[in-house]
Amino acid sequence: MALSIAFVAVENLCGEGLRRWRLAMVGLFGLIHGMAFAHSFHGMSADPSVLPLALTGFNLGLGLGQMAVIVAAFALVAPAWSQLWYRTRVAIPASCVIALGGITWAVDRVLSL
Repeated sequence: MALSIAFVAVENLCGEGLRRWRLAMVGLFGLIHGMAFAHSFHGMSADPSVLPLALTGFNLGLGLGQMAVIVAAFALVAPAWSQLWYRTRVAIPASCVIALGGITWAVDRVLSL
């Protein structure tokens, strides 16, 4: 998961604008993230009768949380997208921080194995 986040951040740094294959990458990384979350549920010792409700509640909560972050980020940066300074002052620094965070997270996970 961490490397997929870092990959997209680095891709933001290396290219200008959205590329056509970005949707495919988002879908692929979404599957990877979903499998990681499913793996974390594998070790849970929950009553099988409540597992469907628990998974549904978890997924709805996760989806609503993600949408809240996306809406807030969009509201924050959308007015500046058309400005000449947006890429150098917002997109590049934010992508650097996100890439560094993803790489740090990946290294931490490997070292803690």
